[in-house]
Formats: sequence, C-alpha cells, structure tokens
Amino acid sequence: MKGSTPLAFQGSTSLAFQGSSPLAFQGSTPLAFQGSTPLALKGSTPLAFQGSTPLALKGSTPLAFQGSTSLAFQGSSLAFQGSTPLAFQGSTPLAFQGSTPLAIQGSTPLALQGSTPLAFQGSTSLAFQGSISLAFQGSTPLAFQGSTSLAFQGSTPLAFQGSTPLAFQG
Repeated sequence: MKGSTPLAFQGSTSLAFQGSSPLAFQGSTPLAFQGSTPLALKGSTPLAFQGSTPLALKGSTPLAFQGSTSLAFQGSSLAFQGSTPLAFQGSTPLAFQGSTPLAIQGSTPLALQGSTPLAFQGSTSLAFQGSISLAFQGSTPLAFQGSTSLAFQGSTPLAFQGSTPLAFQG
C-alpha cells in the first residue's frame, strides 16, 4: 500500500495471514482497528511500516504473532487503547527506528515468549498507563539506543524469566 491509504476495521473482523505474505505500508497509511478484531499472523510474514503510519488499536483487539514474523517500524506511531493483548511466540524481532512513540493505555498485557529481541533506536518514548503486565520469557534481549524515555504509571508489573539482558545506550 503506497500513498495515503486509510484502513479502518470496525466490528468483529478476523484477519489471518498464513505463509510468506509480506505486508508493506509506505506513506501516510493510518490503520484503525475498533471492536473485536483478531489479527493472526502465521509463518514468515514480514510487516514493514515506513513513513507516517499510525497504528491505532481500540477495544479488545488481540494481536497474535507465531513463527518468524518480523515487525519493522520506521517513523511510525503505535497507540494501544483498551484491553489489547499482544502475544509474540517464536523468533519475532521487533525493530523500531526513528521517533517511534509507543503509547499503551488500559489493561494491555504484553507477552513475549521465545527468542524475541526488542531493538529501539533513536528517540523512542515508551509510555505505559494503567494495569499493564509485561512478561518476558526466554532469551529476550532489550536494546535501547539513543534518547529513550520509559514512563510507567499505575500498577505495572514487570516479569523477566530466563536470560533477559537489558542494554541502554545513550
């Protein structure tokens, strides 16, 4: 998808991607999910967001990534509101480059299982508000490079199990 292509999903919309399906969003492409919209990505499904691509999830929208699913965000805003569980299983690298603010509000559990590296480069602001559980299991390296502010408000438990290195540079 190239150009200003808004994608709006409202209601109970199931999106299932299986196999080697690359999803590439370039330009100002807002993605808005409202309601119960499960996203299931299975197999080698790379997601590439380039440009000013806001991703807004509202309501009970589970995101399930299984297999070798690469998520690359460059200069994109990610906003999660409501009870939005994020489940990453397998070797799922998350790469954030540029000024990528992450705003998570409400009861949003983030579960990372397996070898899931999180790499933040540039001015990356992480804001967690509400009762947000972060569970890291396995060999999950967290690498922060540049000016990375972490803000936690409310009852936010952090659970690290396994070999989980934390690296802060800058």
